[in-house]
Amino acid sequence: MPYGHISPEMLPEIAAVVRRKVVWDLGAGDLAHARTMLKLGAREVIAIEKEDTFDSPYRGIKQIHAYFHEVDAPDSIDVVLLSWPCNYSMRGVVRFLERAHTVIYLGSNTSGSACGDPRIWENLVEREVVAYVPTRRNVLLIYSQPPRTRDLVGEEIAALTGQFMDYDDAIGYGKKG
Repeated sequence: MPYGHISPEMLPEIAAVVRRKVVWDLGAGDLAHARTMLKLGAREVIAIEKEDTFDSPYRGIKQIHAYFHEVDAPDSIDVVLLSWPCNYSMRGVVRFLERAHTVIYLGSNTSGSACGDPRIWENLVEREVVAYVPTRRNVLLIYSQPPRTRDLVGEEIAALTGQFMDYDDAIGYGKKG
Protein backbone atom coordinates (compact mmCIF):
# COMPACT_ATOMS: atom_id res chain seq x y z
CA MET A 1 0.00 0.00 0.00
CA PRO A 2 1.62 3.29 -1.05
CA TYR A 3 1.67 6.48 0.93
CA GLY A 4 -0.67 8.94 -0.68
CA HIS A 5 -3.92 8.36 -2.44
CA ILE A 6 -4.35 9.30 -6.09
CA SER A 7 -8.02 10.15 -6.52
CA PRO A 8 -9.89 9.98 -9.85
CA GLU A 9 -9.83 13.81 -10.03
CA MET A 10 -6.02 13.74 -9.91
CA LEU A 11 -5.50 11.24 -12.73
CA PRO A 12 -5.97 13.58 -15.73
CA GLU A 13 -3.71 16.23 -14.18
CA ILE A 14 -0.95 13.68 -13.62
CA ALA A 15 -1.42 12.07 -17.05
CA ALA A 16 -0.93 15.46 -18.71
CA VAL A 17 2.59 15.80 -17.28
CA VAL A 18 3.85 12.20 -17.37
CA ARG A 19 2.80 11.16 -20.88
CA ARG A 20 5.92 10.03 -22.81
CA LYS A 21 8.21 11.23 -19.97
CA VAL A 22 10.70 9.51 -17.68
CA VAL A 23 9.39 9.74 -14.11
CA TRP A 24 11.69 9.44 -11.08
CA ASP A 25 9.61 8.04 -8.19
CA LEU A 26 11.48 9.07 -5.04
CA GLY A 27 10.56 6.80 -2.15
CA ALA A 28 8.76 4.32 -4.39
CA GLY A 29 7.67 1.91 -1.66
CA ASP A 30 5.81 -1.04 -3.18
CA LEU A 31 5.82 0.50 -6.69
CA ALA A 32 2.05 1.15 -6.73
CA HIS A 33 2.51 4.78 -7.83
CA ALA A 34 5.23 3.76 -10.31
CA ARG A 35 2.77 1.36 -11.95
CA THR A 36 0.14 4.14 -12.01
CA MET A 37 2.60 6.44 -13.79
CA LEU A 38 3.10 3.79 -16.47
CA LYS A 39 -0.66 3.33 -16.88
CA LEU A 40 -0.97 7.10 -17.32
CA GLY A 41 1.54 7.02 -20.19
CA ALA A 42 5.00 7.48 -18.67
CA ARG A 43 7.72 6.17 -20.99
CA GLU A 44 9.70 4.77 -18.05
CA VAL A 45 9.73 5.02 -14.26
CA ILE A 46 12.92 5.01 -12.23
CA ALA A 47 11.89 3.93 -8.75
CA ILE A 48 14.23 4.70 -5.84
CA GLU A 49 13.57 3.14 -2.44
CA LYS A 50 15.93 2.65 0.51
CA GLU A 51 13.89 -0.21 1.99
CA ASP A 52 13.88 -3.63 0.38
CA THR A 53 10.20 -3.48 -0.63
CA PHE A 54 10.36 -4.41 -4.31
CA ASP A 55 8.80 -7.83 -4.85
CA SER A 56 9.48 -8.48 -8.53
CA PRO A 57 10.58 -6.72 -11.71
CA TYR A 58 8.01 -4.75 -13.73
CA ARG A 59 8.34 -3.90 -17.39
CA GLY A 60 9.05 -0.18 -17.73
CA ILE A 61 10.18 0.29 -14.12
CA LYS A 62 13.87 0.49 -13.27
CA GLN A 63 14.24 -0.32 -9.57
CA ILE A 64 17.06 1.21 -7.53
CA HIS A 65 17.52 0.05 -3.94
CA ALA A 66 19.49 2.94 -2.40
CA TYR A 67 19.35 6.19 -0.47
CA PHE A 68 18.75 9.28 -2.63
CA HIS A 69 22.23 10.72 -2.04
CA GLU A 70 23.76 7.45 -3.32
CA VAL A 71 22.09 7.74 -6.74
CA ASP A 72 23.64 9.68 -9.61
CA ALA A 73 20.92 12.01 -10.86
CA PRO A 74 21.15 13.13 -14.48
CA ASP A 75 21.58 16.84 -15.23
CA SER A 76 18.04 17.04 -16.56
CA ILE A 77 15.03 15.12 -15.24
CA ASP A 78 11.60 15.11 -16.89
CA VAL A 79 9.39 14.46 -13.84
CA VAL A 80 9.96 13.76 -10.14
CA LEU A 81 7.21 12.17 -8.05
CA LEU A 82 7.29 12.85 -4.29
CA SER A 83 4.54 11.05 -2.40
CA TRP A 84 4.31 11.91 1.27
CA PRO A 85 7.98 12.87 1.70
CA CYS A 86 9.41 12.69 5.22
CA ASN A 87 9.38 15.94 7.18
CA TYR A 88 13.03 15.61 8.08
CA SER A 89 16.13 16.08 5.93
CA MET A 90 16.54 13.43 3.26
CA ARG A 91 20.01 13.85 1.78
CA GLY A 92 19.95 14.11 -1.99
CA VAL A 93 16.26 14.90 -2.59
CA VAL A 94 16.78 18.61 -3.29
CA ARG A 95 19.39 17.71 -5.93
CA PHE A 96 16.68 15.77 -7.82
CA LEU A 97 14.21 18.65 -7.48
CA GLU A 98 16.73 21.17 -8.80
CA ARG A 99 17.18 19.09 -11.95
CA ALA A 100 13.49 18.31 -12.53
CA HIS A 101 11.39 20.14 -15.11
CA THR A 102 8.19 18.99 -13.35
CA VAL A 103 7.53 17.88 -9.77
CA ILE A 104 4.45 15.97 -8.68
CA TYR A 105 3.81 16.32 -4.93
CA LEU A 106 1.28 14.20 -3.10
CA GLY A 107 0.90 14.71 0.64
CA SER A 108 -0.63 16.82 3.38
CA ASN A 109 0.51 19.57 5.69
CA THR A 110 -2.91 20.35 7.12
CA SER A 111 -5.20 19.08 9.86
CA GLY A 112 -2.32 17.71 11.92
CA SER A 113 -0.20 16.17 9.13
CA ALA A 114 3.32 17.26 8.21
CA CYS A 115 4.90 16.25 4.95
CA GLY A 116 8.25 17.33 3.55
CA ASP A 117 11.45 18.89 4.83
CA PRO A 118 11.39 22.72 4.63
CA ARG A 119 14.29 22.58 2.10
CA ILE A 120 11.98 20.70 -0.26
CA TRP A 121 9.36 23.42 0.10
CA GLU A 122 11.90 26.19 -0.47
CA ASN A 123 12.47 24.67 -3.92
CA LEU A 124 8.81 24.02 -4.70
CA VAL A 125 7.42 27.45 -3.82
CA GLU A 126 9.72 29.03 -6.41
CA ARG A 127 7.99 27.07 -9.18
CA GLU A 128 4.75 27.64 -11.01
CA VAL A 129 1.77 25.58 -9.83
CA VAL A 130 0.19 23.93 -12.88
CA ALA A 131 -2.26 21.72 -10.97
CA TYR A 132 -3.73 21.93 -7.49
CA VAL A 133 -6.21 19.22 -6.49
CA PRO A 134 -6.94 19.25 -2.75
CA THR A 135 -8.82 16.37 -1.15
CA ARG A 136 -9.36 15.64 2.52
CA ARG A 137 -7.07 12.62 2.27
CA ASN A 138 -4.16 14.46 0.64
CA VAL A 139 -3.30 17.20 -1.84
CA LEU A 140 -1.90 16.93 -5.34
CA LEU A 141 0.35 19.80 -6.42
CA ILE A 142 2.13 19.73 -9.76
CA TYR A 143 4.94 22.22 -10.23
CA SER A 144 6.77 23.28 -13.35
CA GLN A 145 9.46 25.71 -14.30
CA PRO A 146 10.27 28.50 -14.90
CA PRO A 147 10.12 30.03 -11.46
CA ARG A 148 7.83 32.97 -10.95
CA THR A 149 6.51 35.07 -8.11
CA ARG A 150 3.07 33.89 -7.04
CA ASP A 151 0.79 33.54 -4.05
CA LEU A 152 1.31 30.40 -1.98
CA VAL A 153 -1.41 27.78 -1.61
CA GLY A 154 -2.48 26.72 1.88
CA GLU A 155 -0.52 23.46 1.67
CA GLU A 156 2.70 25.43 1.12
CA ILE A 157 1.97 27.96 3.89
CA ALA A 158 1.38 25.16 6.39
CA ALA A 159 4.57 23.35 5.27
CA LEU A 160 6.83 26.40 5.47
CA THR A 161 5.51 27.93 8.69
CA GLY A 162 4.70 24.79 10.65
CA GLN A 163 1.48 26.59 11.54
CA PHE A 164 -1.50 24.34 12.21
CA MET A 165 -3.92 24.86 9.37
CA ASP A 166 -7.19 23.02 9.03
CA TYR A 167 -7.88 21.45 5.62
CA ASP A 168 -10.97 23.63 5.05
CA ASP A 169 -8.95 26.80 5.73
CA ALA A 170 -6.03 25.66 3.58
CA ILE A 171 -8.04 25.03 0.41
CA GLY A 172 -9.17 28.66 0.44
CA TYR A 173 -5.62 29.85 -0.30
CA GLY A 174 -4.54 30.01 -3.94
CA LYS A 175 -6.05 28.24 -6.91
CA LYS A 176 -4.69 26.77 -10.13
CA GLY A 177 -3.71 29.45 -12.60
